[in-house]
Formats: sequence, C-alpha cells, structure tokens
Amino acid sequence: IMINAAELFSDQNKPNDIIKKLVKPSSQIKLIRIASHLSEFKETLTVTKTLKDMGYLVGVNLMQISEADNQEVISLAKEAAKWPLDILYFADSLGSLDPKRIKEIIKNLRKGWKGDLGIHTHDNMGLAMVNTATAVEEGVNWIDSTVTGMGRGPGNAKTEYTILEFEELRNMNPNLERLSDLISNKFKTMQDTYGWGTNPFYYLAGKYKIHPTYIQEMLNDKRYETSDVLSLINHLREVGGKKFSHKILDTGRQIYSSTQGGSWEPKKVFKDKSVLIIGAGPSLQQHKEGLEQFIGRNKPVVVGLNTKETINESLIDLRAACHPMRIVADCDQYHELKQPIVMPFGQLPTKLKGLLSEANVLDYGLCIEEDTFHFGKLQSTIPLPLVIAYVLAFVTAGGAKKVFLAGFDGFETNDSRSSEMNQIFSAYLSTSHACSLVSITPTKNNIPSSSLYA
Repeated sequence: IMINAAELFSDQNKPNDIIKKLVKPSSQIKLIRIASHLSEFKETLTVTKTLKDMGYLVGVNLMQISEADNQEVISLAKEAAKWPLDILYFADSLGSLDPKRIKEIIKNLRKGWKGDLGIHTHDNMGLAMVNTATAVEEGVNWIDSTVTGMGRGPGNAKTEYTILEFEELRNMNPNLERLSDLISNKFKTMQDTYGWGTNPFYYLAGKYKIHPTYIQEMLNDKRYETSDVLSLINHLREVGGKKFSHKILDTGRQIYSSTQGGSWEPKKVFKDKSVLIIGAGPSLQQHKEGLEQFIGRNKPVVVGLNTKETINESLIDLRAACHPMRIVADCDQYHELKQPIVMPFGQLPTKLKGLLSEANVLDYGLCIEEDTFHFGKLQSTIPLPLVIAYVLAFVTAGGAKKVFLAGFDGFETNDSRSSEMNQIFSAYLSTSHACSLVSITPTKNNIPSSSLYA
C-alpha cells in the first residue's frame, strides 16, 4: 500500500501512532511505501523503524525530485541511509524528467544510498517507458507500471511495455495473449471512460514543470475549452505551477468561505433598471443582429460573462467573473477589456490579485453555501461559484427590476452542466427577492422564455 506522508503529519497525533492505527503487525500486506515531498522527507523517515519492527518491507517515495538540485539529492540519500529503509524510490511527479537527468539523479543518490532503488514515472511527455528503461540500465531494481499506463492524468509506464522490454532480464516468457485480452476486455473500456494518457496539454505541463492535476481538472470540466487550458498553462508557466493548489482549482468554497465584502455597490448601476445577461450558447450567433436591435430598443444594462466575445463590444456595459480557475485562465485578458469587470477581488489569493493590478475591477464579495441565495450590499451568497449565479446575485442586490437572458441554451439532460444550471435557476427563483427572469433566446433550461422578436 501507499501512504501519503502529509496525512501522517496533518493533526496532533504522532505519526507513529497513526501508523499503528493504519496497519497491524505481519498482515497480508508485504510492502508499505510512503510518498513524501522533499520538505517532508526527513520527518517521514522517522516512521520507517516502526514499520520495520512490525515486519514490513518499507519504501519511501521522493516526490517531485525534479525540483531538487544535485546537492539536495545527495543530502537526502545520506539521510535515508541512517534509517531501516528497504527501498528508496524517486518519482517524476511532474513528468518533466528525461534520460539524461534520470542518470544524474541515480548517480547522486548512489553517493549516499547503497540499498535498493526504485523509480515511479509519469508519461506527460511520453518518456515514462524510456525513463524507466534508463533507470534499470543504471541499476534501479524496483519499477512501477500499470496496465495501459492507467493512472491519474497522463498516466504511468505501461505494464505491457515493461514486460516486453525486460523479459530477457527477468528470464521470463510473458503470456501476451492473456494480457492483450485483459486490455481489450477491461482496460480499454475504462480508459475510454476515464481518459488517462498523455496529450499535448500534459506534454506542455511536463515541459514547463506544471502539476498535471491542473490539466486533469480542466479537461474533466466541460466548461473549459482548448483556449482556456492553453491560457492556464501559459499563466502557470510564468508564475509557477509545480505545486497543485486547491485554492485555484477547487469549487471556490475555500476562497469564498469568508464573510468579507467587497467595495463596489451594485445599486449604483442596477437600481430600477432592466438587465440583459449575455451567455455563450450557439443561439447568440443565430440571433446576433436581433439581439443587438433588442439592446438598442430596450436600453438594458448589459452584462457579459467572463471574456467571451459574442456581440458588439460597445453594447456591453460590464463583465463578470468569479470561478478561480476561470480567473486564472483569463487574467492576461482582463486589462484589455473595454468594460469594467466585476469579481470578488478582495478574496482572491495575493499572487493572483497582483496579476490583476492593471485591470478595471469592481470588487463585489462572494460566499458559497449550498442551495442558498442571499443578496447583500457588498457581498452575496450563491450555491455554486458559477458566474451566472454571481451575476444574478449582484444585479438582484443592486435592485434590478427585470433580468433578460440570452445565449443560455442549456445542455442535454445527461450532461452534468444541465443539472448545475437548473439548480442555480431553481434556487434563485425560489427566493423572495428574485427579479423577473426570462430567456429571450431558445433554451432547454427550466426558466420562463419568450421570443426575442415579440
């Protein structure tokens, strides 16, 4: 089994006490490995004696070893040699290593560690198998692999390839027919469903040492397009993305958990006004001319979502953004906008706020609470950190009298985005302060609708 070292040091219990709760002496388990970041490594080693005394084979994974210089690698290896450790593993957590660096790392580890070495590779750049083979040539005697490379994001070295590569070394005659049947009948279906394996985005993440979880999370969220993923990669390339941060990628609950209000009052813009919120559905292109004429006739306050270009930019009065991931992906574009952009600026991470210093930002606070809308002078509460919910909240807090929607086409019923959107609309319309809400372009959402041309 594998234990995450961070969880051993996450509360007031002593690590060795936690270990004793997790496993019993001489169980069916033979090998226990602990995955440790560089900063945790020395502390992690202190639990190896407890595990050895319990009768286990013990390994420790050095994660993100690509971020350690040669002297640090040597120092960590010497520290490992002081403890009853059976296998010292190193992991290419960012998928950024190449054979040359693999050789260098092994050479430096050997200056302090004489025991068994292991390697765990990730396939961001398609080098998992090559790096594994290089490590074996350099004397590594423990390797990790999975069938079809199954693993989070870009995956790992493929078992089917390692078997073929090392069959002579192991003096074995592998049953490739059974393995191929297993892949065809079981793993291929799972891979099609869960989508592990490298692609150009993971390749770039490996190249620029960006944690692959950023890519995985965006690829799994249908709201993000190719351009969004590339924008995030370019941003993280500049500011650093080696460590995965839930503060950027989570649903916003951590960032927007405080009651901190902003500094902008929506009433200055929306009091007794009609509002048109512009989405991004295909219907906008079909009805663009009619929509622009509607704006000319009715003079609503027009709010665009994020940085999407849909109608004539001169007709949009404000833009809005709130999801941390979207703000990261679009941050380089905000200073080029022709309109102010409303966002929970004061609650964003300090580094992200620094990147938005040149943007024309209106700071309106946000709190996330399931199934809840609450409208305040400087902050609102919404059920999900989706920008449509945020806009509905601040226009309502601003005293708008009617809200029109355009480009909110909706999704198929089996699409998770459909239930999210309808959850938001249902929660909003059930509040006593909800504005009159109507879609003026075709929609599958459960909201009132009318013709744009009526």
